[in-house]
Amino acid sequence: MEENGGNNKEDRKRGNNKFFVVILAIVLLAVTALFIFISQPKPSVSATTEASEIKRGETVTLTWSSSKTEILYLSTIPATENILELDLQGSMEVSPQETTRYIFTATRGRHNVVAEITVTVVEPLPVIEAKVEPSRIIRGQKAVLSWKATDASIVEIDGIARSLTGNLEVSPKKTITYTFRATGLGGEVFTTVEVRVFDPPPVYIVDKKFYETAVWLDVKHDDREYWVVSLEVPAGTLIRAPSSGEFYIVTAYRPPDKFGDRVMPGINIDYPSTKEIQRYVSICAICAIGLIVKNQNQRVEAGDVIAKIKTGRTGRIFVSFGEFITGDVTWNDEETFYVHFPWLFNGK
Repeated sequence: MEENGGNNKEDRKRGNNKFFVVILAIVLLAVTALFIFISQPKPSVSATTEASEIKRGETVTLTWSSSKTEILYLSTIPATENILELDLQGSMEVSPQETTRYIFTATRGRHNVVAEITVTVVEPLPVIEAKVEPSRIIRGQKAVLSWKATDASIVEIDGIARSLTGNLEVSPKKTITYTFRATGLGGEVFTTVEVRVFDPPPVYIVDKKFYETAVWLDVKHDDREYWVVSLEVPAGTLIRAPSSGEFYIVTAYRPPDKFGDRVMPGINIDYPSTKEIQRYVSICAICAIGLIVKNQNQRVEAGDVIAKIKTGRTGRIFVSFGEFITGDVTWNDEETFYVHFPWLFNGK
């Protein structure tokens, strides 16, 4: 009995020793793991952006830098694409369509460190471009409004809804300003264009339908600049005096260079404006067209037929309004040009 009791005590002692050894081993492993975890360097990450607020459609650059990092990830809220694995340093351009959080996560072992950037996206103001051609017309003529809007949902012209891009033919009876309004999520903007309407000339030099063929020419001669308007007219066209005055033949007239260098006949009408300034109109045609001139060297009244285009072919006549000033100085008679051809002189 005593021998068995002694054996049991020894067995219990050995069992307790083994248990303590196991516990000690577990504690040592835990302490070692904790030491390794604590002593392991944590990663770091920083991120910046050149702008924290942008308009929709714009781009912005994200820049980041990370150290002591094994892997660097980029995710977004709301999620716009898959999670990206990044280089430890770098930059990238983004163009979010809505306010977005960019989350940079640096990992090393069990350590995770986060840097975050929020890019706020605001709706841009609408943009509208509008123009009118021509901006000057004689009453009864037409002009075309053209416009194009972006970042807008509605375009109105003087309160009437229109498409975002378009053209509109108008024929106002008096000078008018058209107001364009573009409205979008970002707000509303306005722009205007003006159509200036001139009274018809008292007398059309040729039938007014031929005024639509008018082109403006800038002619330089003897270091002077002369305005000339060219009209295409058919054979048999009658030419009328635009104003009353002294009518005479010009025996030599040189047309604009683009129509050749031939001297051609022409006609003049002088009509006084003031004692110091003599105003005149010159009309000529290239030789192949020619003029049949009437009522030479005498006074004519506005509207009188003074010439006729020779039969046989269609061609161009050249019309110039000028002011002759004492001292042999000639200026363009801008006022009369505008009366007859205002739409040709936009910006002049």
